[in-house]
This record gives sequence, structure tokens and C-alpha cells, in this order.
Amino acid sequence: MKAMLLSTYSEGGYSQLDKITAIEAAIDQKRSELNQIGSQYDLETEIVIKTSKELDELLNEYIRMNKAR
Repeated sequence: MKAMLLSTYSEGGYSQLDKITAIEAAIDQKRSELNQIGSQYDLETEIVIKTSKELDELLNEYIRMNKAR
């Protein structure tokens, strides 16, 4: 998911603000997904952990992008 999102915005023509807005939207979507999955499965299940790691990756990228501003 992250790689797909970033590859879309890594091509020319997009401003840093566009990239940040896209990451924010992806974070919101992944957070909602994690909340939904977390309410359906035990928190130790593979799907919950995988989704949590994906959210962590997006948050880390968001932090890196904001430091670069």
C-alpha cells in the first residue's frame, strides 16, 4: 500500500504538500482499517500485527516528510 501510494506521488508534478496530503489520507484509511480489524480479531493475530506495521510505516514516512519541510 505505502509503496503504491509513494510511487504514484514520486513521479514529477506533485508538490510536497500534495504528497503530505496523500500520506495523511492513507494514514486515516489505515487507522480505520486497523480499528475495524482490531475489533474483529485478537490483537496478537497476524492480520492485526501486519496492519499495525503498515500504519507504522505510513506514520514514519509522514514524520520524515515533515522533517524535510
